[in-house]
Amino acid sequence: MNLKVGDFVIPYDEAEAQKQANWNPQGDLKVISIRIGKRSRETIVTAVEERGVRYYSLDIAFKKVNILGKA
Repeated sequence: MNLKVGDFVIPYDEAEAQKQANWNPQGDLKVISIRIGKRSRETIVTAVEERGVRYYSLDIAFKKVNILGKA
């Protein structure tokens, strides 16, 4: 995935994210950090919403949006 800091994203599968991870972002999610896990070597993305709540997950859990709110 080609996510960069500053990109706007949405959960890849919104219904599953709410069930499994109890995610309920309000407004747009903006990527603020991308790093590689020390042990897993997986790409970990941190996104923040308008209220300031941070969401952490692997890069495959997010889908980049072209225009705010539109996939």
